[in-house]
Amino acid sequence: MKKSVLFTAALMVGTMAQAQYHEAKLDIGGAGIGSFGALYEYGINDDMGINTRIAYYSTDNDNAYSTLTFTADFRYYFDAYEGGDGWFGTAYLKYRSLLASEYWPTYDPTNGNLVLEDYTSGGIALGVTTGRKWILNDHIVLESYAGIGRYLVNFGGEVPENFDNSGPLTVQDGALDFPTDIRLGFIVGYRF
Repeated sequence: MKKSVLFTAALMVGTMAQAQYHEAKLDIGGAGIGSFGALYEYGINDDMGINTRIAYYSTDNDNAYSTLTFTADFRYYFDAYEGGDGWFGTAYLKYRSLLASEYWPTYDPTNGNLVLEDYTSGGIALGVTTGRKWILNDHIVLESYAGIGRYLVNFGGEVPENFDNSGPLTVQDGALDFPTDIRLGFIVGYRF
């Protein structure tokens, strides 16, 4: 047992050491609207990499809205100059968790007043992205990308049972779940 654990640990360290590159990056494109993202890319070889991203977006207005996403993508670099740079295409998988506090006006039967309830939902999307990466002075990473995907699974997002649906718009269950995922980013980072 001890030998198999040591062998597995040595294999993992050896695999990490054989990576062509490691990159730590920040998505600064959304900072102006309150979106913050951190990324890590593991270079498999000069033409391929695995990129992971965690992002958080929040508003601070009457209806506080926040979303947390985890994204993993497989990248293929079409014309890698230094390895893991140039034009790329990706296939990605994304998980989204959303919370809008005091969102739903619901009728409280005990006192006859309207009460605001929270709205939560989540989803899993699959999509494609394309972009361009530049490596400056062997370490500084600049990157931009755009992509589109589709939510395959949406969960949560139910309209509360006592929702005041008497206004000019009526809302059905799942109406606020987004079927399309759009990705835009401008990234800066450091290559190790």
